[in-house]
Amino acid sequence: MALLDVQDLSFQFPGGYRALDRISFSVGAGELLVISGKNGSGKTVLLRCLKGLYRPFSGSITMQGRPMESRDRHAVGLVFQDAESQIVGQTVEKDIAFGLENLRLPAEEITRRTRDAMETLDLTSHARQRPRTLSGGEKRRLTIAGVLVMDPMILALDEPFANLDYPGVIQVLEKIVMLKEQGHTIILVTHELDKVLAHADRLMLMDAGRIRAVGPCDTVAPLAEECGVRIPLGRIPLEEMTWLKD
Repeated sequence: MALLDVQDLSFQFPGGYRALDRISFSVGAGELLVISGKNGSGKTVLLRCLKGLYRPFSGSITMQGRPMESRDRHAVGLVFQDAESQIVGQTVEKDIAFGLENLRLPAEEITRRTRDAMETLDLTSHARQRPRTLSGGEKRRLTIAGVLVMDPMILALDEPFANLDYPGVIQVLEKIVMLKEQGHTIILVTHELDKVLAHADRLMLMDAGRIRAVGPCDTVAPLAEECGVRIPLGRIPLEEMTWLKD
């Protein structure tokens, strides 16, 4: 049984524009699924539906075979493209703990989970630092930590490499690969396939609110340019298409 199963999912904005049109796919536990497509293809809308921020027009979303409801809003942890919009704490430590405090968890558990998240994302040395003084890569790692501390079943990342310089990309990519190796289930939306495709289990291409193709990366990647996504196929072997070097 798939961890996440989406069937015939459609979403329509109030003006009548259908951003998603009968989307169906599944995600297995521990899988890294990369979703790509040009702007307006429906990628971000899909993530917001999975998180529960948008209510689907039709279709179903199930987690471990059970329909997702409002009480399951923490099952999918969504990291937005704009890191600044997701940072609310006065310090790194307080920002990570913010969501746990809203759940009114015991202080000891909040401290433990916050400490563990900072260690996982290499933010311990920045615990007392103001988030606004962090680099772009550090801010992205902070937003991932703030979501990861909530212990979601699926970590959803929307364009995690956007607006990052080379060191920032490396920082974030290393942590994504590490989380996958630790067994986390990850859905990653990006148009920068050269950074992450070597680490993905499957690739899903979207176009005009529909799934154009989904499957093994070496099978689906050749269709990327038809969906408006540039990928340097033919020059770099797929298994070496990463910014991480040994």
